[in-house]
Amino acid sequence: MKRHKWLLTLLLAVFLLGGGAFLLWQTGFFSSVGSLEEMRNYIERFAPYSHLFFFLIQLLSVVIAPIPSNVTALAGAVLFGMWPSFLMTWLAVAGGSVLVFWLARVLGPSGGLCVGRLGAHNSRVGDASAGSRRSGRLRRLPEIWRPLGGRASRAVQAINTPDGGPCFLSSAARRCIMLFIWEGGRDLAGRIKTGCFLGAEAALYLGFLALDLLRPGSGWALLLKYGAVALCFLAALDRAGTEDGRLVCAALAFTLAADWFLLILDSFYLAGVACFCVVQAIYLLRLHRWGAGLLWPLRVGLTVAALAVAALLRALEPLTAVTLCYFAELACNTVSALRLGRRGRCFGLGLLLFVGCDLCVGLHNLAAFLPVVDTGPLFSFAQVGMWLFYLPSQVLITLSVRKK
Repeated sequence: MKRHKWLLTLLLAVFLLGGGAFLLWQTGFFSSVGSLEEMRNYIERFAPYSHLFFFLIQLLSVVIAPIPSNVTALAGAVLFGMWPSFLMTWLAVAGGSVLVFWLARVLGPSGGLCVGRLGAHNSRVGDASAGSRRSGRLRRLPEIWRPLGGRASRAVQAINTPDGGPCFLSSAARRCIMLFIWEGGRDLAGRIKTGCFLGAEAALYLGFLALDLLRPGSGWALLLKYGAVALCFLAALDRAGTEDGRLVCAALAFTLAADWFLLILDSFYLAGVACFCVVQAIYLLRLHRWGAGLLWPLRVGLTVAALAVAALLRALEPLTAVTLCYFAELACNTVSALRLGRRGRCFGLGLLLFVGCDLCVGLHNLAAFLPVVDTGPLFSFAQVGMWLFYLPSQVLITLSVRKK
């Protein structure tokens, strides 16, 4: 069966390489790579399917080495615009990389290595179980076994007497096997949930980014954005069995409330920013429970300095004051989380992307006061960059929930 799968995968790889190269050669692709104008005309020939053909070329560029993807990407930017070309190229490169990885995994020697490691691991487990009575190392397994409850004990009884016959495994070996099965099943279920969550978030993310680039101001984009944040809250609810999970759930609940005011209603801005202040206060409590340094002198100094500058500029209104306090807390929480090192890496990166989102929000709002620079590339990027950073930040914060 494995050999058949290997042969089918090999045929697929040969078909992709040979068929893709033959298709490009027959359509005159390789004769058009000499100049940007010829490549643009080549892609434009396939209208109204030129978008699809451009995506296919970028996908094949990952699999077939001679394709100059930099030339095709520039031609796509000239033909479709910078952001649509960027999005299609990014999707194609990501998809092509996954395809190449899968082909290498099936056709390469990694499967044999995994089998060898598993065999070595099983031999060690067998040696340990065989010598358990002499060494006494596995005699403490019943203490590990007890928290699993009645379901695990019934499974152990099933292993004790399969089909009513005798079992020649020692009790320690049977408990070891059932512990592997139980914990492996729980780990697999958790990975499936995480994979479904990330897949759904990726689909929503790409959906509203495409709408923002191709149809700015679409009402569907607002629904996709709010739905993506709501999905983060639901995923956090599934992880709310610990105190850390409950804190993240509370923070995401206030995040949903803030987005309702700022995104859906597009009003009550003071209430929305106040909700984000509560979010950062919850994250501050979370960092305190993790034992992180809270940097109180930096927090107080940064807040006072920001308010003083706003007062000197005669812009110290209630909304401005609350916004400056919120951003100071966010920046200090980010530094505190990143200083934890590996323990706070996921949470710290999420907060860092949160900072990037708020910087884009600030640039976008600054354009209202400085209309002269409204057409600059930085301000154009800020319109898309807000949610380009925001949703990944919420996903990382959701995934940072610690297990008991």
